[in-house]
Amino acid sequence: MLRPEDGYRLPVEQELRDAARRVLGDAELRADQAAALAAVRDADALVVLAPAAGKTAVYAAASGLLGGPTVVVSPTLSLQRDQVAALRGTGLTAAALNSRIGGRRRRQILADFQAGRCEFLLAAAEQLARADIVEVLATAGPALLVVDEAHCVYDWGPDFRPDYLGLAAAVRALGRPRVLAMTATASAPAREEICELLGIPQAALVVRGVGRPNIHLAVRLQHDAAASWKAVGEAVAEHEGSGIVYVTSRRHAEDLAARLREQGESAGTYHGRMRAADRDRIQDAFLTGGCRVVVATSAFGMGIDKPDVRFVLHADTPPTMEAYHQEVGRGGRDGEPADAVLFHRPGDLATPALFASGADADAGALAAALTALRERGALPVAEVAAAAGLARTVLTRAAPA
Repeated sequence: MLRPEDGYRLPVEQELRDAARRVLGDAELRADQAAALAAVRDADALVVLAPAAGKTAVYAAASGLLGGPTVVVSPTLSLQRDQVAALRGTGLTAAALNSRIGGRRRRQILADFQAGRCEFLLAAAEQLARADIVEVLATAGPALLVVDEAHCVYDWGPDFRPDYLGLAAAVRALGRPRVLAMTATASAPAREEICELLGIPQAALVVRGVGRPNIHLAVRLQHDAAASWKAVGEAVAEHEGSGIVYVTSRRHAEDLAARLREQGESAGTYHGRMRAADRDRIQDAFLTGGCRVVVATSAFGMGIDKPDVRFVLHADTPPTMEAYHQEVGRGGRDGEPADAVLFHRPGDLATPALFASGADADAGALAAALTALRERGALPVAEVAAAAGLARTVLTRAAPA
């Protein structure tokens, strides 16, 4: 009998089933998971699947399929914590490398990854910007690099977390492992930009329907802030179960949470300026039912897998459709009905414009782009953007119409 180790390759279906069984046991891969796994079996891949579609299971199975350790780029500490727990829950070995890890523990994690005692290492993009860490990881010969929540490359890389723009270089320094980028939200232009920034322009694309028919979408037009916030409070009181209220600023999060507490709600605040320990406390209380409502900026919810969120309210209009899609997708992950209500004021449109303007090219970046054009003549937009250290969309937005 021929065996895979003798050079014989199993039929694709059998290979996928064997890889998935290691993670899922007797459960079957769903069609979208199987498509993603088949794509990364043979090439770099960008996978867009609906929230709660089992993306962690896909990359866990892909690691077994490719036969080597895996580095996972995961954007937040809370998400890393949840993913480590999920991987360990299936019997796999995993650890997170982040700013909270002390020197001794950091050295132990890296040693375990080098020695093959740790199959999955989760880290933020900032960790992979460190040459000393990448050098150690490269000696382990990782077979797969996963970029989870890959829309962050497009959304955050240009100005908020620039180390996302260095992931292509990190891939090369790691010995060019297979790259699997995964997200629940990416328009066609965003998909192209993500692949370009990650250095995988020829990646296979797996894009599945992301419709969530169990979520009822509604918009309520408001004419002033006072009326809007009063309506949000009434909507929270009308809904049963857990919910999230999204706002666009730290001040709004704190003020609205205080108002909800005044009306007797168990409401917590979550934003990026809070201490990490306080953010963890609010997240844990929400997940365990100790806090019914979280009033949060976009910093909350990425990777939060609470199945029974019954309502997602937007007290402010989010900056992009992608952000809106990500945020409403946190409702109804158990398949049961959920409400998503946007309380929109015409003046809200000015706030997203302000956020967007923060990502525009500054004078130094534009000067670098002009220098590249003077020295090298006509260039593709992508090369000019790279010379300026900008995403292509940012450079295009700066160009005159």
